[in-house]
Amino acid sequence: MAQSCNPPDFRRRRLLLLLRLILALIHFATGTPQIQVKGEVGGNVTLRCNAPKRGTIEFLYLQKGQDFVNGYYVSKKINKAWQNTTVDRSESAVHMYRLNVSHGGNYVCHIKYKDTEIVDTHFYLSVTAQYSKPTVNQVCKAQGCLVTCTSHDGYPGSKMKWAVNSNLGWTFVNSSENACPTTMTFSISSTAYFNCSYGEMKLSCSVSGATSEAFTVCHSQDPTPTLSLHVIIAGVVIAIVMVIVVVVFLCKCRKGAATNTIERRAQEEETIGLSENDRAIEAS
Repeated sequence: MAQSCNPPDFRRRRLLLLLRLILALIHFATGTPQIQVKGEVGGNVTLRCNAPKRGTIEFLYLQKGQDFVNGYYVSKKINKAWQNTTVDRSESAVHMYRLNVSHGGNYVCHIKYKDTEIVDTHFYLSVTAQYSKPTVNQVCKAQGCLVTCTSHDGYPGSKMKWAVNSNLGWTFVNSSENACPTTMTFSISSTAYFNCSYGEMKLSCSVSGATSEAFTVCHSQDPTPTLSLHVIIAGVVIAIVMVIVVVVFLCKCRKGAATNTIERRAQEEETIGLSENDRAIEAS
């Protein structure tokens, strides 16, 4: 008796592949809605299979394209699953943790209860990352200022926007958008030139909802304070009076010193004269 050249496992795989193809064609023909799921980098999401609960689950598994994510089979153990996922059979769902940009895309959940048909649920997971608050750097020379706004770690790519209180006196210079090869997030920067001959300008910059503090360029110069004529005259008069007081004080000091010297010499001469008279009387 001739034997079939196709082993049973291979035939089952062919049948399963054919079944998936039929289900995919039905999905596109009937326009089965795709569930939109939103997540943020570093956050968590839950992809829940939309199938009525009917007893015991025979299998539940989640795929991204042709990649197996995680699942449950009643007849065998799952070994190759994404480390950031867990299966919740009570909720017919797969939980995903610590999202990154690469997790975004199309997913499909296949679930089958005992004695029922396979039910598929299609998802599209969009992963975003909030841009950091833009930092501002300005360099001013001569009659103008170059101002650069920079923001990091955002996704998807975007453009920096300027909000200036005047349409005149400034021009856009350039912008850049760089993606990190590991995290796939973007760093955005934008530079504008401000002509200070138009006076002081107030502005801010923003990207995807992240806005810088409001700041000012081309600060107006405060006029140098000038002293009034009365203040100057008063200062001169005070200085003159102080000089006169010092001179008079020094003169008095010198005059007092001279008088004391003369009196001291007169006393010395008088003392000498008395001493000579006493000697003359004693000699006679």
